[in-house]
This record gives sequence, C-alpha cells and structure tokens, in this order.
Amino acid sequence: MSHHSVRLKAFSVFLLCVIFLYLNSLNAPFYFDDRPNILNNLYVQMEGLAWPPLERLLRENFFSGRAIPYISFGINYLTGGFHPFGYHILNVIVHLLNACLVYLFAFKTFSLPSLRLGSGHVFQAALLAAFLWAVHPIQTNAATYIVQRMTSLSAMFFLLSFIAYIQGRLSWEDSMKKSMAWFLSSVLLGVLSLACKENTAFLPFLILAYDCMFFRGAYPPRRKFFWGLLAAALLLLAMVEWFGGMSMITRVLNNYAYRDFTLQERLLTEMRVVFHYLGQLLVPDPERLTLYYDSYPISRSFFNPWSTAVSFLGLILAAVSIFFSISSNSPGVLIYAFGALWYFVNLIMESSFLGLELVFEHRAYLPSMGIFLIMSFWIVRLKSIFTKQKHYVNCFLALFIFLELFGTVLRNQYWSNKAAFHQHALDMAPESIRVLSSLSLVYIELGDMQASREFLEKALEKKPDDIYLLAGYFLMLKDFKMDKEAEQILFKIDGLVENGGYRYRVTDILGLQELAEMFYDKEKDYKNAIKYLNYIIRIDKITNNFFKLGVGYLNLNQPEKALDPFKKSIERKPDVAEYNFFLGLAYKMLGRDREAIPYVKRALELSPRPALIKDFRRIMSGRVWSEKRPRRPWAASPRGTRMILPE
Repeated sequence: MSHHSVRLKAFSVFLLCVIFLYLNSLNAPFYFDDRPNILNNLYVQMEGLAWPPLERLLRENFFSGRAIPYISFGINYLTGGFHPFGYHILNVIVHLLNACLVYLFAFKTFSLPSLRLGSGHVFQAALLAAFLWAVHPIQTNAATYIVQRMTSLSAMFFLLSFIAYIQGRLSWEDSMKKSMAWFLSSVLLGVLSLACKENTAFLPFLILAYDCMFFRGAYPPRRKFFWGLLAAALLLLAMVEWFGGMSMITRVLNNYAYRDFTLQERLLTEMRVVFHYLGQLLVPDPERLTLYYDSYPISRSFFNPWSTAVSFLGLILAAVSIFFSISSNSPGVLIYAFGALWYFVNLIMESSFLGLELVFEHRAYLPSMGIFLIMSFWIVRLKSIFTKQKHYVNCFLALFIFLELFGTVLRNQYWSNKAAFHQHALDMAPESIRVLSSLSLVYIELGDMQASREFLEKALEKKPDDIYLLAGYFLMLKDFKMDKEAEQILFKIDGLVENGGYRYRVTDILGLQELAEMFYDKEKDYKNAIKYLNYIIRIDKITNNFFKLGVGYLNLNQPEKALDPFKKSIERKPDVAEYNFFLGLAYKMLGRDREAIPYVKRALELSPRPALIKDFRRIMSGRVWSEKRPRRPWAASPRGTRMILPE
C-alpha cells in the first residue's frame, strides 16, 4: 500500500472521528449569549437574501463589526428558523475545516528546514497536532456553543491568512508575482478574521515572529523580532484609532463601572486565568469545564490569592524563555518558543485590560493550537530518538487521547441536556448566581414553576440587590398572580435605581429591559414602560431605546415629549426609515406639518414599502390623528404594534 493511500485513510479516520464526537450535540439547545445574539435579535430573522434585510443585519448586529458570523446566523434562520440542528451542523463544519487547517499549518511548519523533523515524521506530527486539538473537550465551548461560531470563524480566517503568508514566503525565490498574490490574500483573509472577532488583532505580530524564527536570513533574529514587535504595536494603535480612537479606550475603561472588579484586579486575575486554561488543556477532564465563571475568585492583590504571585513568576519565566529561545538552532526549542508565543499572544486581547468577563473557555480555541504544536512535535521527536522506550510514549499518548475522546463525548452529552448542563455547572460552582438564575429559566421552560422559584430565591439570598434577579423574580410573581409581593419587588428595584448609589452590572440593563417590555407588550402600561426605558438610557444610551421611548410617548398621546427621543435616534443613526417616519408622525400630531414632511419623505427614500406609503398618505391627508381615533394612531400598521424596532 502506498504512503499516499495510508495517509489518505488516516486523515479520513481523523475527520470521521471528529464528526462522531459531535453527533450527540447536534440538537443541543441554545444557551446564554445565544439569546441576545440570535434568538432575540430581530435582524437575524431574515426572510430572504435581499440587500435591505442583509444591510440592516450588518448595521444593527449586537456586536458591531462581527459581520460574517451574523450573516451565517441569518442564513441558518432563513433555512431552518430557530431549530438548533442547522446551527450545530454549520458549527461542526467550521470546526472540521479548522482541524484541516491546523493540519495544513502544522505540516507546512514541520516541513521547514529549520525544524529538521524529517520527511517521514512530518505527516505524523502534523496529523497528531490537528487530532489532539480537534478532539479536546475544551473545544466544545466554541464548536457546540452556537454563538461562539464567532470564535471558530475568526480562527478559520486567521489560519487561512497565516497559511497564505507561509505559501507566499515559500514562493518568494521562484516567483515574485505569485508570492505577492499570496501576501495580498493573507492581508484580505486577516481582515475577514477581524470581521468575525477582534481577538485576532495580533495576527501581524505572530506572522512577523514566525518569519524571524523559521525564515532566517542574514538579519539577526532578535533584532528582526524587535522591529516586528514595534511594527505590530504601531499597527494595533492604528487599528484602535481607526475603530474609535481615544473614545474607544474610554468606552473600554468605562465598562469597569458595571463589573465586580477593577482594571487592576482583572489584570491580576488574568495572570491566573491563562494558566487555568493551560491546566484544562493538559488535563482533559470534562468535569472541570463549564460555561459559567461568575464565581471565579478574583485576585484582590498580588498575594490574594497567593497563586497570583506564582502565576506572575510563571509569566516572567515564559517570557524570558521565549525571548532567549527565538535565536536557538535547536528545532525542539524553536517550536517551543513559537508554540508558547502563539498561546500567550492569542490570549492577550481577551485576557488583558479589556473590561470583559474574566473567564470563558472558548477563548482558548485558537491559542490552544500552539500547545498542541509543541506536544505533537516532541512526541514524534522522542519516539524517533528513544526507539527502545517509545512504547512508554505510546502509552502516554493513548491515555491522553482516550481522555480527550471520552471527555468530548461526555461534555457534548451535557450540552445536549439543558437541565443536566446547568446542574453540572452548579455542582462545580454552587455559589454562582448566574447558574442559579439560569436553572430558574430552565425549569420555567420545563413547566416546573415551583422549582424555578426556588432556584431564583436561592440566587437572591446571595445577591439580594441584584436588579436582574429582582426583575426576574417580579415577572415570576406576576405569573403566579402574587401581585402584592410583585409590587414590593418593583418598589425595591425603583429604590435601587433612583437613589443613585447603585453600582450597575451589565445584566441589570437586561433586567430593566425585560420590565420595560413587559409593561409595554403585556400590561399596556406605557407610563411604567417609559419609566424603565429612562432608567436604561441613564445607564446605557442604546439608540433603539430612544426610539422605543418616543413610541411610548406617542402611545400616551404626548408627541411633544416624543420629539427629543426620536431626534436622538436619528442623530445616532440617520439612515433608519422608521426613526424618520415616527419623528414626522410626532410633528404631524402636534400640527407642525411643514416640519413633518421632510422626515416622512426621507423615510420613503430609505424604505419605499407599500405600508409606509399608506401611512405617508394618511399623514398628508390629515387623517392620522384625531380625538375619535384610539391612542395608538398607527394601530392598522403591523409595524407599530411592537415595542422593539419594527420590521
């Protein structure tokens, strides 16, 4: 049997193994951030691939700039609605493509003369690196967790960009024209990577580091490395300026106002977190994996906990060892330096000063490739050096792979059952408020209201002043028809928000939003809806909430108060037809027709739909508002019946 045939069969078995591991997760439900990004995101709910809905999806997505993942979510909705099967199929396909790209990247790297691995071992090491990476249970947090297609897609374009650069570098001496085409492709693919998720911003630096380590010329590697670092820093600063300049930095720092930790505490904690991920990678135990880390211990000082200081020393040792290894002529040392650099650098964006959540395992998806590059290289190298003792290496490898395979199957089994998933999370972190509140929601879905209430009350015992939990408890009490108790909870929420001393959390906005929507859609209590919208705007000035506020005032027949919110909506996003239309409507209700006409005409230019034209004719004919009509002047229009942005 030829080497080509053997390799093809081995590669096929590898891909089939990955597919098999994810078969039990294809009907796993939506979780956590899937809700705001997909289930509650109206713009994902496209009715076709025409440009207007696609343009709105790109303009209004939850995280501005992550265009490609949102388009993929929209296509999933278009083909299968909110059934999770299609979403998971696409996630697994992307993960499989990434596994192939890891293999290709490792193969090209291990084939370089500077590593001297030998042609007979390159395929083994490359396939092993891809296999160990793809079947590790930690990858389920990117491959099974639907919304983290953002992470897997960004990794895919990242790897494609890197491979294109390597190909261009290898073609340099043969064809300058072909080489430049590869380099241009690398740049374009790098931009696409950023259009999926911003954590790939250090791609240029890693490419420069790769070049100075593995494509050595007369120029000293360390000096080349230094200039590469400087160039990457300048590029990163240019990107920051392009995406928002100092205002972006200010926004990032302002995020700490809603967190339970400061910038200093986050930096200290993240020194431990990067080693936490490393431990999970080296010991593939699914019982150590979870989606919820809100109870992860925060480093309050350098020695509290003491592992913070140990982690700091570990980072110093890693940095020093990498720096002195980049000029080494030893292939084993060189691959260690690059793999370690890949791991730590790809964690910088989400494990440094940004005011994000402290821990999420999907953040290790791309960085972990560096660890498995090192492992696979050294396993193959040791087997070739110590031929008589290689069975010890094989035993270790077999045990590690078994743990990975078992762990991924078990982890995906958890993902497929929402109640079991959250119960496991609670066993890991019994103090987690997020797990308790999530379990409450799970039991609502299961129809067990009593169990749901018990979990929510346990969460409130731990955080009695949490607005998100209180809002959920209020809504639950309303469902139980316990109106007096519900009023007491609402009074407490109002007191927390109005006294000015409350330190808001990110989830508080969601809680207040639920209250506002409940009063508007369910209770038809527009006065209270406006009150909670004003609370939200005080915390987070989201454009759409100004629009909702204006709609609320129109429902109360107070068009004069609706003018300012509608104007603020248009100031932030002048090209939204609905914002212009409703401002024109407010002016018409005030009898200021001359001021109304330009906005309604602008709305028609932006969205010349029959329903909008019909409303326009009503405005121009003076029949939009009269005391005989109900207070909802656009009741005949399906676009005005929701608090959320009309379709």
